[in-house]
Amino acid sequence: TANMRLEIQSLNMTVDTMPISEQIDKMSACPLRFLEICGGASLSYHTLRNLGYDFELFHSIEIDEKARDIATAHSAGAVSHMAPHDLYLIPDVLMTTYTDILVTTECGPWSRASGPVPPKGFKDPRAQLFVKACAILRDQRKRNPRVNILFENVDIHPALAKTDGPKQEELVGATFHVV
Repeated sequence: TANMRLEIQSLNMTVDTMPISEQIDKMSACPLRFLEICGGASLSYHTLRNLGYDFELFHSIEIDEKARDIATAHSAGAVSHMAPHDLYLIPDVLMTTYTDILVTTECGPWSRASGPVPPKGFKDPRAQLFVKACAILRDQRKRNPRVNILFENVDIHPALAKTDGPKQEELVGATFHVV
């Protein structure tokens, strides 16, 4: 179909496709040096592999032991977890320079899902995960200005949009875009 999918109705199967030039670009690219911060079970590993990316290394900082065990199992050990696992105890300057970083820290401190009662924003202790992740990003950008960063966030609560929103963007060093 025109939407880059092959649909096999008799098997109730859909296969996502891409132009051959795009696949060749991915296959000929250098493997990613990937860092995931607060990524849970590291399901992004398979998403990226399914899109055709290869990894030189895939490091994850995740405090939850069960999530780490799941990531290790489903990736056949390809996801390597950085000790001591607690983001707060990881140094801002990491030994490795990465090409790609995915950050999925707590969104609750800013979420509009809290309804009419505004969340606490940076006054919420969980917001310090965001701050810590940004310190790592700043160091990585110094060492690799071309690092690709995907920082998952929420559409910020309207009561915090003019105060915490700009502070988030300052810390990240980029403008957030709602998708």
